[in-house]
Amino acid sequence: MRSSVLLVLLGIASAVNGCGGSSSGGPGGAGGATGKGGSSGGGAGTAGGAGTTGGGSGSGGSGVVCTPGSTQVCVGPGACAGGQSCNSDGRAWGTCDCGGTGAGGNNTGGAGTTGMGGGAAGASGGSGGTAGAIGGSGGAGAMDGGVDAPQDAPVDLPGTDTGVEAPSGDAPTDAPVDGPSCPPGTVACGGACVPTAGADASVTDAGAIGSACDTGKPGVCAAGTSACSGGAVVCNQNVQPSADNTCNGVDENCDGYVDEGIATCGSCGTPFSIPAGGGAPSFQMNGTGTTSGSCGGGGVERYHVWTPAKSGAATISLWTINNWYPAVLYVRSGSCSGGEVACDTKTGDLPNPTVTLSVTAGTSYYIIADHGSYNGPTVLKYTLTVTPPP
Repeated sequence: MRSSVLLVLLGIASAVNGCGGSSSGGPGGAGGATGKGGSSGGGAGTAGGAGTTGGGSGSGGSGVVCTPGSTQVCVGPGACAGGQSCNSDGRAWGTCDCGGTGAGGNNTGGAGTTGMGGGAAGASGGSGGTAGAIGGSGGAGAMDGGVDAPQDAPVDLPGTDTGVEAPSGDAPTDAPVDGPSCPPGTVACGGACVPTAGADASVTDAGAIGSACDTGKPGVCAAGTSACSGGAVVCNQNVQPSADNTCNGVDENCDGYVDEGIATCGSCGTPFSIPAGGGAPSFQMNGTGTTSGSCGGGGVERYHVWTPAKSGAATISLWTINNWYPAVLYVRSGSCSGGEVACDTKTGDLPNPTVTLSVTAGTSYYIIADHGSYNGPTVLKYTLTVTPPP
């Protein structure tokens, strides 16, 4: 009886030792011997059951952390947003790609630190677990797309004018396309404020917009008015040339000569007119002369009448443009046949005939230019300069 119980207990212990461990469990113990019937006539005991086989060895962790080729969002240094792919062995994620260096950046961000620690070992003596994560790549440098953002410096500097107005959201302080805002009495021209004629008594009208100016052309084409054109102050001609066909002492065709080509102009009855303020008009003459002065003459001549506005000493000179001589200059008072008050001549190249005389305001003086000897069709050109009293 005692031997049967002992054998059963040994079978149970063997079954318990079969639980999964680091090695396989041993076979179960043999069943106990059949008990003999007691004296009291009881039934024979059953044999003990065989013990179960112990569990197999525990396996270590595999180390696989992702599916090869899969991707995921990542965050690199500098909090850049990027993406990374799982390596081909599934044990680690690839580098976190934030898009590379920006167009305007100077440096690539620093690489992230590679994970070093191995994962915890698997239960029951398993191999190492998940590998540490790979550090992400550095953040991209700052980019500059070359487009002026609203908060950037204005496209145009304040007070300047490029001719093209910048967008209002980008450069609110630009100067208007048509120039600066000018104070009263001035107008904008070429980016500057130019005075207007008569706007301010302290401003000289010469050069002011709207003032009289000289175009530099002869005759009636000389008079002009200042204006702004093309960003600059210019002198616009007031009168266009016309036919010079009247004896009025005016160069209407702007060729530099007064009343040329008219046979009656410059005679005693229809003399050329000299303004009261004098001047230096040019003339032409040809034909046959009829008079002479006390110092010479007798060739072709022309008469000019001048009535000064002031009394005093006046100077008159004769310049022969095509260098003809003898040249004679004489002056008569009151009429073309009145008394002579001055006379001078040149018999060679220089000097030009010049006279100085005392004149009375309101009195007409007849000035005669005379070749001295020539009569004929050749055109003689000359300039008569009259300087009135100061």
